[in-house]
Amino acid sequence: MDFDRLIKHSTVSTEKHTVGLALYFLDEIQGKTPVTTQAIRDIIADARVDVDSRNLSAYPSQLVDDGYIIRMGDGYALSHDGQEHYPELFDLPEYPEERREDDFLNVTYSEERFYKQLIEDINQTHRVRVYDATLVLTRKLFESLLIDILRGHYGNQEIRLFFNPDTAQYLPFSILIDNFEEHKQDFQHYSLSLDSDFIDELNKFRHDANESAHSIEVDVSEEEIEEKSEEATRIAEILFNVWRKVQVANGVGDNNND
Repeated sequence: MDFDRLIKHSTVSTEKHTVGLALYFLDEIQGKTPVTTQAIRDIIADARVDVDSRNLSAYPSQLVDDGYIIRMGDGYALSHDGQEHYPELFDLPEYPEERREDDFLNVTYSEERFYKQLIEDINQTHRVRVYDATLVLTRKLFESLLIDILRGHYGNQEIRLFFNPDTAQYLPFSILIDNFEEHKQDFQHYSLSLDSDFIDELNKFRHDANESAHSIEVDVSEEEIEEKSEEATRIAEILFNVWRKVQVANGVGDNNND
């Protein structure tokens, strides 16, 4: 178990007891007694927990006064009261949780190795319930498909729709979506589903996946992941369909996958 997971499943709402929970983790779980203020500072920083570093050194003394910890050598240790108090502040689910048997993306794709492997990785993270990784990898899938669709249709004549030659980097997902929306009339003969609702779905999924990528406390419920699975499968089916037809239009592959 790591401190990130302990914090995620805790009910701690104050900086002082966040410090106390860090001390509990270091003392009781890792056996690092006595616990120094620097060790507490380091583990909180590593977990990117929001505790004002200017106040952190004062909290152990306050916790001593509260009776939750005691002084020991050049650091601190839990008191008997602290040993009883801090386990009441978190509720860890059984770990590892039961493996899922269903897929996040219910799409069949067996052609290009990159996409086949990416879909497999997405579904694997879903089966072991690492849902933040599931969303981030699915965002990568959609981003890559938009690049391939734009590149396949326009080639290097309109390279700036998907690639910045000045920085030698592909454009961010948000700009790829904007460019695709601006030119969606060029692709609507491939799929009638390429409407404003589809763009809204794509942007919503991008936003949700960005939150997963940038947050250390991602807690996606089973109900939410089921809903996102349906949304993501629909988006993936549409994008794969358009990409295949772009390939066919350019003499690559065949149209037997539709």
